Amino acid sequence: MGTRTDAYLVYGVKLKEGSFSSIGGGDAEPGTPKHLAWSGKPHNGIAIETHCSSEFREYIVCAAEPKYMASRGNPVRIHPLNLVETPPAGFRLLDYCKEHGLETDGVPGWLLFSYWG
Repeated sequence: MGTRTDAYLVYGVKLKEGSFSSIGGGDAEPGTPKHLAWSGKPHNGIAIETHCSSEFREYIVCAAEPKYMASRGNPVRIHPLNLVETPPAGFRLLDYCKEHGLETDGVPGWLLFSYWG
């Protein structure tokens, strides 16, 4: 099994380093940050994506759709009109972070990232 080098593009907001680890223990109830990150399944249109590496995980809270992915050697064409930023989507992401005590690193926008691991 090799290391994946896929690139992802989502509309979201990066969490501050260590913000996700500050979430308390217990079961991962549906809709909670732990559930979204561990299950990989979105809830109410919100998802959490892991980026960086398996040794040093960082997180992005993002809209579940659209999500673009390109594998090494397979470019993906994205029409610029599909990359529209809508304030309501950004506010929903920030509200989710605030509700769950997640500190953000910046403002919502289109984020291109990878995960090495």
